[in-house]
Amino acid sequence: MQRILILLVFFLGSSAFREKPYFVIKPYVQLATQQSIRILWETSEPGVSWVEYGPALYGVEQPVLTLKAAAADVTAMHEITLKELTAETDCFYRTVTVLRGGDTLISEASPFKTAVKENTPIGFAVFSDSQKNAPVWGKLTTLAAKERPNFAIHGGDLVDYGYVKRNWVEEFFAPSYNFMRSYPIYTIMGNHEHGAPYYYQYLSNPDPEYYYTFQYGNTQFFLFDTDHDVKPGTEVYEWLERELARSTATWKIAMHHHPPFSSDTDDFGETAKGGRSTLGDPDLKDLPPLYEKYGVDIVFYGHIHTYERTWPVLNGKPQGDKGVRYINIGGSGGDVEHSAPTRSWFTNKVKTGFHFGYVRIAENVLQFQAIDEDGHVFDAFDLTKGAPWHDASLARKVPPAPMFSSAADVFTDELKVTLEAALPELEIRYTTDGTEPGKRSALYTAPFNLKQSSTLKAVAFSKEGVSRVAEKKFVKQVPFAGVGSAAFSPGLLYRYAEGTVKSKADFERLSFSQPAVVKSYDLKEIIHRGEEWAVEFTGYVYVAEDGVYKFSGHAENWLKFYVHDQQLIEEYDQDITMGGEIALKAGYHPVKIIYYDLRRPPSIDLYLQQTGGKVSPLADSALFH
Repeated sequence: MQRILILLVFFLGSSAFREKPYFVIKPYVQLATQQSIRILWETSEPGVSWVEYGPALYGVEQPVLTLKAAAADVTAMHEITLKELTAETDCFYRTVTVLRGGDTLISEASPFKTAVKENTPIGFAVFSDSQKNAPVWGKLTTLAAKERPNFAIHGGDLVDYGYVKRNWVEEFFAPSYNFMRSYPIYTIMGNHEHGAPYYYQYLSNPDPEYYYTFQYGNTQFFLFDTDHDVKPGTEVYEWLERELARSTATWKIAMHHHPPFSSDTDDFGETAKGGRSTLGDPDLKDLPPLYEKYGVDIVFYGHIHTYERTWPVLNGKPQGDKGVRYINIGGSGGDVEHSAPTRSWFTNKVKTGFHFGYVRIAENVLQFQAIDEDGHVFDAFDLTKGAPWHDASLARKVPPAPMFSSAADVFTDELKVTLEAALPELEIRYTTDGTEPGKRSALYTAPFNLKQSSTLKAVAFSKEGVSRVAEKKFVKQVPFAGVGSAAFSPGLLYRYAEGTVKSKADFERLSFSQPAVVKSYDLKEIIHRGEEWAVEFTGYVYVAEDGVYKFSGHAENWLKFYVHDQQLIEEYDQDITMGGEIALKAGYHPVKIIYYDLRRPPSIDLYLQQTGGKVSPLADSALFH
């Protein structure tokens, strides 16, 4: 009997009884250029990995994969860039992962194509709001793959809730595998991603990823996250205008999540119940004039789960053939929505139902089709690029404002500041005392050092006019000293409360429990009973060196973060990462984290970065009480 038990223990502990390793997410491609492409996949166990690949060859009956690119790390999430490829070339690849347990996972061979040359015709699919409808998302990507596109763009809300891994694995990647194994999807976040780390783990786009541009063929694309502020003077707006001003592409196409124009029945006013609609997101009102200024051809977006195409819009009016075309393409899987009961002034075509878009471009001809889940084309148009319809002189009369760059916004001694003009012919004039700059202000010729707190203002002059004023504040700060550590223990103190919070005053009136100890700010450790609840963490954060530190992060619903009673983060349901800087001496520094949750899955992400260093999660090992 004893021998039988020993044998049973042996077999149960052997590899024969281990769960067989598998692909959590099968290999897929991202970010194709003329010389490179990225291959990503996830395995159930960590392992060493490589990609075997090669160009398609004449006279063979199976892929010849003689080239190899390997990763240096042992990981479960794998990302390898294939480099030194040839433009517009058909290739094949497969992935190999040798797991810690000794097993090997080998993918099937899949085709891909490098980005085409500038004058080669292209085709691409357009998706948005796939969310949580795996059958529809799978059906649409299958239909799109049959068109044999070069790539796709996606306007956000890829999943229903960005913090839930199953949403990514089962509802986004699994249904779209046959598309994504060969065709890269360029994405931008919507409000349902919530800026979650999974987005950055699984999608690989040009830095900084929440806004970027790329050119494919003779078309330039501009993708950016409209959960960020996009008003003039903001980081995203300044980047967008600079890139539009620099663009020499034949076609310009923008994509973001929220709608500048929409006839939705209830998102912007209860139109079916007597209400009046704003006819689009008011926070995006500054974008149409910018698009018109630089002659953007089409703007794609989602958020509203319906299809709507506008007439060309110019100066706030529909035009026959001059202006920007706006297309709400939000039908990739989210619960469908409906248009208002009466027609909007800008509407050309509306339709409720699942759909995607497909675009073909050859030189100065663009063709668009809207295709439903059964593969039927229900809307289409052709464009022929002729003489510019926009007033190109506007960009010369009011050129883009200068952009600032520096290692930080807070400094302790001196800070090097660089100004950048959008175009080389522009002349920058600036002041450092907060006064308005003009032709007699200091001429920018090279980076300079600030030695005291300053409000920097700058303008760019062209031969025909001047930009609006760009402004930024830089703060010289005496570093905060740390406090003693003799009585500190790992973890934070926390207090818990329940109730409805609509303001800071409401929060202060909540009845909190007595403090208790928790090892981190991980909300999984907080047992909450109600649907509207709050928690306050207090303690100390340890930094090993003197320096300027940036604390950043975001949360589902409401987050405030303080160091030495300096508020560095305040995010209220904005679904973006926010942060602030502070100068600290090495040591322990008082920290307070306030979180409020309103009937949503709780989540907090916090990050720490020393000036010049890498952004890292705020580690539990750095927290004390």
